[in-house]
This record gives sequence, structure tokens and C-alpha cells, in this order.
Amino acid sequence: MTRRSRGQVNISDALLSVLVLIALVALIPPLNTFLNMIASSADPLTATVLQLFIPFLFIALLITIGVSARGGGA
Repeated sequence: MTRRSRGQVNISDALLSVLVLIALVALIPPLNTFLNMIASSADPLTATVLQLFIPFLFIALLITIGVSARGGGA
């Protein structure tokens, strides 16, 4: 791995990231409805964790993109 290739996202990684982002955005409404149904009958801590599930998916996507860029696509 050269110094120049480090910190760059490959075109395939970028394309895959965009497709995953589109899939996440498409799945938010039914997933949110499902999580709200469960959270209404759960205790407060479980309800909080369930409500944080969707933001954690976006954070996981960002971390995955960062790890892919740091590795230089190798």
C-alpha cells in the first residue's frame, strides 16, 4: 500500500455505500413502525435502545466506509 492510496475510497466502495444508504432510507418507515410497536410495551431502557437502533445503522455505515478508506481498498 502506497502512501497515496491510503485514505481513499474506491469507486466500488462508494457505489456500494450509496446502495446501502438507499436501502436503509427505504427500510426506515417499516422498521420504525415495528420498533415503535415493540417500544410501546417494553421497559424504558429497552425502548431507548430500540429507538437508537436506526441511528446506529447509519453510524455503522460511516464506520464501514472509514475502515474501507483507511485500508486503501486492499
